[in-house]
Amino acid sequence: MTVTRTWSGTVAPLATPWTADVTPANALPDYPRPQCSRPSVAAPRWTNLNGLWQFQPSTADAAVPVGQDLTGQILVPFAPESALSGVMEHHGHMVYRRTVAVPASYRTGGQRVRLNFGAVGYRAAVHVNGTQVAGHVGGYTSFSADITDALTPSGPQEIVVVVHAPVDCETIPVGKQRLTPFEVFYTAASGIWQTVWLEPVPPVSLASVTVTPDLATSSFVVTARIHGDASGAVLSVTAHEGGTVVGGVSGSATDPLRLRIPAPHRWSPDDPFRYALTSTLTAADGRTDTLEGAVGMRSIEVAEVAGVQRIMLNGEPIFLLSTLDQGYWPDGLYTAPTDDALRFDLERTKALGFNTV
Repeated sequence: MTVTRTWSGTVAPLATPWTADVTPANALPDYPRPQCSRPSVAAPRWTNLNGLWQFQPSTADAAVPVGQDLTGQILVPFAPESALSGVMEHHGHMVYRRTVAVPASYRTGGQRVRLNFGAVGYRAAVHVNGTQVAGHVGGYTSFSADITDALTPSGPQEIVVVVHAPVDCETIPVGKQRLTPFEVFYTAASGIWQTVWLEPVPPVSLASVTVTPDLATSSFVVTARIHGDASGAVLSVTAHEGGTVVGGVSGSATDPLRLRIPAPHRWSPDDPFRYALTSTLTAADGRTDTLEGAVGMRSIEVAEVAGVQRIMLNGEPIFLLSTLDQGYWPDGLYTAPTDDALRFDLERTKALGFNTV
């Protein structure tokens, strides 16, 4: 039997073709939020904090170990129970620690520095230089914090993340996780299991942009969520097809905007076309923040066809030939070992003839 060792030298109980490709130098290196790329998809401005962090088990009443080295290490963003983390153990309480150099350019011109977490299971308290900057509950949702005021003027900045992961010891959302896996229940996946990163933003910035297609009116409804004082802020959104602007809208950043697209190119599984989208927020003081993303134009509904309820895509019946993809990886658990692995999973599903997951 072929034995595959991970970056830490441990043997992966069940490896994938990508297990051996993962190292502390390349742990999920790509920008994790392509729908909100700041300032552009081609050149997002960010600092990836994936890689080796200090790590150790903890207890519910332990003091936050500010300024103290921890006893072990872990590869973020892989759950400690996974082979790729280098830990391969579950702990109900745990602590992560690392230091980071924040680029001086991130704080010029009154910019703010945000620390972002793709996901941490289940309860997380984040401390920067001894100051708690965030507390979050929920293992499947992202969160971020403005850490500017907690930063020191220069030198390394310390980040400590205290985590409580009860899994099935409490009544919380855990999916198929179990501390003792059996039958159809799987190994727990706790702690930091999605990308962690820093990025500079203006004092008033776009937290996210939600775009909802409305095929009946050939338009997208755009709603922005904003960090900071949105009073008097204006949001401008343009849609592009092949580099050509095909629609645009501008208005109050606190109201939904309707972006109309003449003769829209419809999205479908066989033709997954998406418009490139640029959203620019202009605050009352004139400062701007720009995000780029992409969006498909389609409608989904249930309608009666020949006396039978059918799922309709773009007004036409579609038979959903689907796989149930649990989203677990034998080496990374909740986290795919690489983006190539995740891409393979979806492309192979489509090549086998399925049109949805």
